[in-house]
Amino acid sequence: MFDAPPPDYADLARTDRELARAWEIHRRRGSLEGCRTVAGKRAWDALGELLGGGSAARAAPEHARMHVEAQRRWVGYLTCERIAEPAEVELARLADEPEVTVELETAVAMSYPDAIRALVAAREPARRRRLLAAVAERSRELAPRAALADELRHEAASRLPGHDPFASALGAPAAPVVARAEALLVRLRPLVRDLVRAEEKRLAAAVGPADFVAMGAAREAGVGWPARLSTRSLVDVFRGPLRDLAGRAPLEAAELPAIEGASSFARGLELLGARTKDAGAAKSLPFALARDPFSPEGWALGAAFASLVVSPAFHRRALGLGAAAARDQARRLVVTALCEAEKRAIAALVAAAGADRYEELTTNAFGAPLPSSLARLVPRLRGGHALVRFTALLRGALAAESLVDRYDEDWFENPRAGVDLAHLASAPARGAAPSDGELGRAVDLVVRTCEEALA
Repeated sequence: MFDAPPPDYADLARTDRELARAWEIHRRRGSLEGCRTVAGKRAWDALGELLGGGSAARAAPEHARMHVEAQRRWVGYLTCERIAEPAEVELARLADEPEVTVELETAVAMSYPDAIRALVAAREPARRRRLLAAVAERSRELAPRAALADELRHEAASRLPGHDPFASALGAPAAPVVARAEALLVRLRPLVRDLVRAEEKRLAAAVGPADFVAMGAAREAGVGWPARLSTRSLVDVFRGPLRDLAGRAPLEAAELPAIEGASSFARGLELLGARTKDAGAAKSLPFALARDPFSPEGWALGAAFASLVVSPAFHRRALGLGAAAARDQARRLVVTALCEAEKRAIAALVAAAGADRYEELTTNAFGAPLPSSLARLVPRLRGGHALVRFTALLRGALAAESLVDRYDEDWFENPRAGVDLAHLASAPARGAAPSDGELGRAVDLVVRTCEEALA
């Protein structure tokens, strides 16, 4: 399953070209089967020798060590993805079939992704609940295929000596991140219960998990936003060097979410930030150092960009709202941020502990359980991505706080902030992992921000 001729890793530049080609194929959802020179056990072992223990290690210059470590991280990731690829392709094929039947005005058949989009877009509680029930029913049929793909990744990782997928994704052990996800859910629980009680009072009806989706969409916070969500409309919220930097982000229209409320712009800003890090990488950096399969630095920058939507200063200066309207709209989007933090924490815990805890976690979060069949599918974050995205949310909160401290609340318009962020973006794609103390401070910051805004 893993065999391939061992490549010559003395030529690191050639390996980078092969990795870049494999990544582009994977990104475009092509087949990695023809990329075994950088997606197999022999490649993993060869790079391991360069890092220590064998004759190749003595020949490898010390300055290449970081480069080789980055290449090995890519090889581990691509190997696991290649082995899981057939199951993922089959999962995507089944999900695209119009097998979700929903009784709306009439019986409607739609694909799984379309049903989820319809659930997010639904405005009436009864409609949302019917869509959620139909999505859950289809999930029971798709979940075994998703589980198979995850099991294949795990099996592939187990055959790569010394490979810990979670530690590779995070750059550190997963246990502290898992503990912080648990802590965040516990501390957000009283706020969520208050929000649910307020929504029940407004609707004069019980609120379930489907209604929680609508609460996070922030449709009532739509004043001042562009009519269309595009790369241009997102870039235009910045000024000076930061606008120039974000304008180079390789963000394609197909990647952007449909507008289902102000939360769509938050997700768009997050994606723009992640792509901005990719665009800002120094041209002199080799591929394996300029890009990372999990992009922890990129998603952290994305979370900092997304945090703008909870800043009244952003609503005043970028969207043109008056002071009172800006405070009110930013407060409404804190609910979106809270919902997103809950979802990210749950996804991280499911990734680390498995789907068995999903019903318990969603009951604690939403007041009623979601079927465990949804655990591996909504959202579909593979391998260590769920842990990285949760960590990025915490790191983004710290980064946004630092930007406000250094450049004031309008940092997104400050030329000096743009120059400094461009410098940070030019650094390698993988920096130092946050310490447990930093993660703890970030949890405190997220909770405090929500508490103060919703008081």
